[in-house]
Amino acid sequence: MVTGVLDNSNGIYILLQGIGNTFFYFFPVVLGYTTAKKTGINPLMGIIIGCCLVNPAFLNIINGDNVLYTIFSETIFETDVFMTVFGIPVLLMDYSQTVIPVIAAVFLASYLEKKFRKIVPEVLRSFGVPLLTLLVTMVLTFIVVGPIMTWVSYAIGYLVKGVYDLSPILCGLVLGGTWQILVMFGVHWSLTPIGYNNFSLFGYDPIMCLMYGTPFATAGSVLGVMYRERHEGNQSLSLSTALTCFVGITEPALYGVTIPRKRPFIAGLIGGGIGGAIMGFFGSRIYTPLAGGIFALPNFIAPEGITIGFIGAVIAITAAFASSFLITVLTYKKEM
Repeated sequence: MVTGVLDNSNGIYILLQGIGNTFFYFFPVVLGYTTAKKTGINPLMGIIIGCCLVNPAFLNIINGDNVLYTIFSETIFETDVFMTVFGIPVLLMDYSQTVIPVIAAVFLASYLEKKFRKIVPEVLRSFGVPLLTLLVTMVLTFIVVGPIMTWVSYAIGYLVKGVYDLSPILCGLVLGGTWQILVMFGVHWSLTPIGYNNFSLFGYDPIMCLMYGTPFATAGSVLGVMYRERHEGNQSLSLSTALTCFVGITEPALYGVTIPRKRPFIAGLIGGGIGGAIMGFFGSRIYTPLAGGIFALPNFIAPEGITIGFIGAVIAITAAFASSFLITVLTYKKEM
């Protein structure tokens, strides 16, 4: 659509768009599986829980006109009630592309499974425990857990976006400048659900894109090291790790080149911060996740085409690369 070659009525476009959206539509199924593996219950249970949350039968109900009443009107938690069970409202919601509800549901299932294993007779345990676990989990999820976790995700999404709206430049400077540190300690994954939550709420994410300049900043640092050590025969390691940075994988460069030399690592942090601040200034957004490095650029293309946000992203990754390269070259000191 952006290039004008295809429009949204073209068969090829419809096919590719459907294939691309499948993963995100059924994201609760994927998360159900991975969360079940983490909690130690049968992964099939996690898959079924995820499937229940995106069951078209429930989606058809909430897309209908038979609204009984509405709760929390005129707030971000406003929810229509379409059905009740024994007078208790069942707050059906669209759980496709969501993150938090299925994780909470699987954790609940893992707790219930342990309890049912203690009370169900051994002769009935093989089918009785999964049956009771799934039944109780899904009833509680649709009535209590799912709506609460959805409201929590709404609150988190709007809170994070509110902080971003206060100062996108500062937010970009901090997130872009500290991203490699978060990667080192493995806590960067804690921010991923926020990005996916923003996709489900707004259709785009302005937060996670702020660190997309970081791989290019790291590449700049590594190539700066390669330039300064060009007479020492260490170019092969620097060149190979720089190439991985350009496709979004920075760990080899971090642990093999920049961290042992300290100053290039700091230069990469500065470059990442500069890139993030520029993206914040231009209001860059990503409309599709799951790409890194040079492959991330198409993520910044809006449904309506090339915008200032995309241009800002190009400027940001260029500035991140150039600044970290120059800082590394100018401050280089052999420390190994």
